[in-house]
Amino acid sequence: MRSVNKRIFLKTLSCPRGGWFSRRGLLGAELSGAQRFQMEQGREVEAVAHRRFPGAVMVQDRGMAPAAARTQRLLADPAVPAVLEAAFLVDGYAVRADVLERTEEGWRLWEIKSGTSPRPAYTDDLAYTLMVLRRAGLEPAQAGLLYVSRDFRLGMDPQRLIAQADCSERAEERAAAFDGRWEIIDRISGADEPLEPELLGDCRGCDLFSSRCLGRGVEHSVFELPSLTGRRRVELLERGIVDIAELPAELELSARQELVRSAVLDGEDRVLQGLETRLAELVWPALYLDFESVGTAIPLYAGQAPYQQVPTQYSVHSCTAPGQVVDHRAFLAEDPSQDPRRELALRLLRDLQGEGSIVVYSSFEKQIIQGLARALPDLASGLRAVLGRLYDLERVIRKGYVHPDFRGRSSIKVTLPVMVPELDYGDLQVADGRAAMAAFAHMARGQVVGPEALVLRQQLLDYCERDTLAMVRLHQALVERIQSE
Repeated sequence: MRSVNKRIFLKTLSCPRGGWFSRRGLLGAELSGAQRFQMEQGREVEAVAHRRFPGAVMVQDRGMAPAAARTQRLLADPAVPAVLEAAFLVDGYAVRADVLERTEEGWRLWEIKSGTSPRPAYTDDLAYTLMVLRRAGLEPAQAGLLYVSRDFRLGMDPQRLIAQADCSERAEERAAAFDGRWEIIDRISGADEPLEPELLGDCRGCDLFSSRCLGRGVEHSVFELPSLTGRRRVELLERGIVDIAELPAELELSARQELVRSAVLDGEDRVLQGLETRLAELVWPALYLDFESVGTAIPLYAGQAPYQQVPTQYSVHSCTAPGQVVDHRAFLAEDPSQDPRRELALRLLRDLQGEGSIVVYSSFEKQIIQGLARALPDLASGLRAVLGRLYDLERVIRKGYVHPDFRGRSSIKVTLPVMVPELDYGDLQVADGRAAMAAFAHMARGQVVGPEALVLRQQLLDYCERDTLAMVRLHQALVERIQSE
């Protein structure tokens, strides 16, 4: 059986049953392209952070035992100023310390993160490492986080990408608490059988919940209730209620939660008062707009901040009535290595001319247009005029229509297969926004070129077009549902 590592320890701490499966490698599916891109971002940040430690030696051994042995030799060599990926293996526990820096006061432990703030979850990661190091006989004099600075802009000294925070006090406090669970975490995660399941906050979104845990065989779990927070959530967790059908009648729910419950209980959708009025507010002819954007830890364009969302493409379907498509227009930056915002904004203003409503799905398009107006003052007036025509279809659905198969959610990837089952994304090579972002970033950095880039461009265009067509069909289905009343 594998050693306890950081992921296993922290998972067992929050969900003992999940930790058991995690130690056996049974949690999580194959990484998607978007997830691999996220890991790639982390490695890029890590590489910049490593350059803060000239002369540092990387422990590259793959196996933990040889890596731990090499780490001890490096720690004992006073000529080594810092050790990267230092490995420690002690009493069934394993860890790789991102950076151990030799100072006059002693070793300084650094955890490298690709986020933009020293959040508590990062401190817990640091505390786990600190705990194992202490068990292995190493007592760092200081523990801190290296993370991405929000103040960085491309064009500055690359080292300004990295901010730092001394988290010694909090990390030591958490490490001491973790150390008190050392034996029990090892025992629970290493037992012959997992513990009996219990309802926890971690159940929402857990890979195991529906397949090997309390949600197995439950068609509609309580986690489908929207905005399940605060007192209601605590009460359900304490009472161990999993199935919406088992909710006691006297349980106080919000109006929206009560609608979801009633729809689930009788298996029928709900058309809420005011939906017809909201649909009638749309001005024809209408344009259906969707943006895709890119935002990377190390920005792609001069003056950009880490993770700043830069629009790279859009799709616009034009309709004269619900479902009546008369035109489609699209834009995708020709040269991904150059900031596309001005060219995109000019084309956008041309393609959105007119008086009709501009249908979007969520507030993302509004945020993108506002960002363009700030970045391009000479085009700001026209862009702000566009804002007054936006019509958020997701908001209309969220406030006016409930379907049990929405499972309390309203994203287009949830609502489309329920209301327009004949239209999906299954035939596309690029089928979600994160994958589109990764694809564009790879082209912008010259990692995809030539014929392969041409293929990828078409895949990006196809995906964005599918998003706006999905809005057209979803809107049409909603109107038809009202007319059937």
